[in-house]
Amino acid sequence: MTDYLQPVGRVWRIVNIVGCTLTSIICLLLSLLLWTDMIRRDSLDYEGKPLWIGAAVVGLIGAAAAFIAWRLVRRHAASNGITVMPTWFIQLFGVVLLLGLCFVAYHRGSALFVVEGVFICLAMIFVSRHIVSR
Repeated sequence: MTDYLQPVGRVWRIVNIVGCTLTSIICLLLSLLLWTDMIRRDSLDYEGKPLWIGAAVVGLIGAAAAFIAWRLVRRHAASNGITVMPTWFIQLFGVVLLLGLCFVAYHRGSALFVVEGVFICLAMIFVSRHIVSR
């Protein structure tokens, strides 16, 4: 089995820097666009749906992508010496993703929806155990 926490070469680091930078620019501009539209309309929802939640999530994704790109450019690793993002952030994002997955599956009435994504969430939640075992 291939270990997914291995160091990558220079080319993959540059590809990830470009990808994270583009993602952060697009997400942060989209979030800014959504927030300015909500301020202009003087309403935080759109057709009865809370638009501010989407704007906040897109902004958070953009900020995380910018943080990762910055860490990759500066060649900083987290305090564990392996990952770029701190393990607490990966674990917290895994918990939030799992809660969102369960929420959507409940409202869709589809237990299969949870099964499709629960393993990714669990891998994120237990990433620190894998790091410790190294």
